[in-house]
Amino acid sequence: MSAFPGELFQSYFRDEIMSNRWIESPDTVTLEPLVENPYDYGIFYGRQSLRNVLQFVRDHPVDVADARESALRKIHRCIARASNAYSHPIRLEYRIARQLQTVHRELTWAELDRRLKVRSRLWNKKRYTLLARELCVLATMHEYWWQRWPDASRPANSPASEKIRTLSRSMAASWRSVRDYLELLGISWKIDVASRLTGGGRIVEELRGQSKKAVYRDHGGVAWLIKYDEESILNPVLASIFARLTGCPGGDLCPVFLDYDQTSSQACSVQPYLKAERIRRFPWCSRQDYSALIGGSRLRASQALCQAVQEWLLGNSDGYQAIVDSHGNIILIDQDRSFFHGQPRRTDRSSRVRVTTSNTANGVDEQDDASAIRRQLIQATMAIPGVAEDLAEYISRVEAMPDAIYEGLARNASYCANQLCSLFYVDISDSSATESLTVMERWIERLMARKRSLRKSIAQRLREVLRTTTSRL
Repeated sequence: MSAFPGELFQSYFRDEIMSNRWIESPDTVTLEPLVENPYDYGIFYGRQSLRNVLQFVRDHPVDVADARESALRKIHRCIARASNAYSHPIRLEYRIARQLQTVHRELTWAELDRRLKVRSRLWNKKRYTLLARELCVLATMHEYWWQRWPDASRPANSPASEKIRTLSRSMAASWRSVRDYLELLGISWKIDVASRLTGGGRIVEELRGQSKKAVYRDHGGVAWLIKYDEESILNPVLASIFARLTGCPGGDLCPVFLDYDQTSSQACSVQPYLKAERIRRFPWCSRQDYSALIGGSRLRASQALCQAVQEWLLGNSDGYQAIVDSHGNIILIDQDRSFFHGQPRRTDRSSRVRVTTSNTANGVDEQDDASAIRRQLIQATMAIPGVAEDLAEYISRVEAMPDAIYEGLARNASYCANQLCSLFYVDISDSSATESLTVMERWIERLMARKRSLRKSIAQRLREVLRTTTSRL
């Protein structure tokens, strides 16, 4: 087909779209097909949340009344920028992929609230309305595509889409395994704190950072630290679950729970607020500094060493940020980047910003030999009688943890900053999408390998540092 002159081409497709010749009902959007067959639209997770959205649309049709018009405008902008008819489906496919990313972002938050057992569809009307509208736009775009090119391959059918579909099933199944295992052991992975907090929360100046942090007290007078930062919601909870299951010395003193703040209508992470002093430059202490800090205490030495081992094992790329509480315990904090495999890399393409994953964050991936555990810390702690035995017991508990549970924690972690699950942020229209997914799989395999070879890796690291046999491991 020869290229249309610019104005004639735009006029042709503007008339075709706005005259609604391709659609029978111009004023309404039907989400039933999308909810019943989400895979056809590129949605591979969150069917129950989709059903909740469908009911929301039925109860509040006025909130999505102009969603179809919004979709028509987006389609028209795609067409108006095309230079010829051949590029029309290519541009629209790209636009559908962008729309799918928006849907995934909002749908992932809805799924998180399902984990929090926020049952009301009005948990946050603004966010629910946005998700409903974005789904309506996506459905309209697909409807146009199918009627305009009935014999063409659907935009959602791509190798990356199929890979995401497989991985999302694994992620959901893994989370069920973790949840069932915790229930079997009688361990709660969430706690209802936010609804019991009194007013007058105060911002903690010494903890002020990129995320909003405030301290509240419950009716019993216990202080709790609340974080609303997206990156600080899920991964610290998963790291806390791991510490609880493995009995990491000191790891149970500052657990992080997943909660829902009804006052602010948003998810948050909650943890006990301990009166503590931050250990400045803890990652860079000399052997003498560590020895002075530990003061000959077997407990503090075991806490410092075992938690350092855990940070390496979980791929925490945030370094050792530690505190000493009022009882003298050493506690490593800020597990935001546990299971974290890469920094987001932003690149401009077609006047947009794209987030992809990188597999080279702070050298974490290259340290499978446990060299990330500092020589000075090992020297200072292993010199204290009993610490080697404590470390050996901790390693035994890690080894006793079922691989499926450890994998479940890793699969449900956030892999990029400000994301809940990077599976649903992958741009399936990008040529590197499949490689990004492969990187995630390789990272999970690497974490699993670390766990399985933990005793060997730590023994080797101790031999390097101490240059002695490590028979006690």
